[in-house]
Amino acid sequence: MPAALFPHHSRTTMHQQLRDLFRELGGSVPMRVLGEEAMARGVIPPEEVARCTLRGIQEICRRALKFKTENGVPFAKPMGEDETDTETRWKQLELFTLIEARAMILRHVKSLREDHSELLVLHRWCFAKFGEAPDIPELQGGE
Repeated sequence: MPAALFPHHSRTTMHQQLRDLFRELGGSVPMRVLGEEAMARGVIPPEEVARCTLRGIQEICRRALKFKTENGVPFAKPMGEDETDTETRWKQLELFTLIEARAMILRHVKSLREDHSELLVLHRWCFAKFGEAPDIPELQGGE
């Protein structure tokens, strides 16, 4: 959302309130449920609700849940592959089981493989079109 969308309401405060509401709802609900509860409880100001579609409200909620904790991990993650699906349940990382954590990491691996594959295709395209392409840096572990 553009910064001007929230002129009278602190986005940081609202995001914290959304995370608190998510926790109160059990730390594991679909984005649709969080968005509807946030609107019903006034976490998102009525004037902002009036300007947004439900999808826009859910995007505000997703951004709040993606917040990185002091450990550098997101506060919550979607439990399925499509984080924009309104019925995909999001779950607070603190509540993940080992099986859920493994599945989440494997989804990230799959996504990285797909992104890397597309990068290689684009690199070959650039080289074929222009006779040169930028070097692709190796991915290094760590921060």
